[in-house]
Amino acid sequence: RLSDGRLLLSCASRISPIGIRIFVSDDEGASWEGYVLTEDLPFTADMGYPATAELPDGSFFTLWYQHTDAGASPAIIRGARWTF
Repeated sequence: RLSDGRLLLSCASRISPIGIRIFVSDDEGASWEGYVLTEDLPFTADMGYPATAELPDGSFFTLWYQHTDAGASPAIIRGARWTF
């Protein structure tokens, strides 16, 4: 729940366009407005589990894991600081 009372959901889209999506509800989850945080991420579709935190200045930080190739390489952690 955001400081203004809205609900925020961050999720990954593993089908094209691959990326991180943000959804916000101002009616307790009855309806959602969607935003694209990232789109057509490089590397592979093996990415996801985003988590978002609201920062004291009103901006947001979302982070997620992502593999750089389809092999067994270690995953990397990526992040983005953003505002609406």
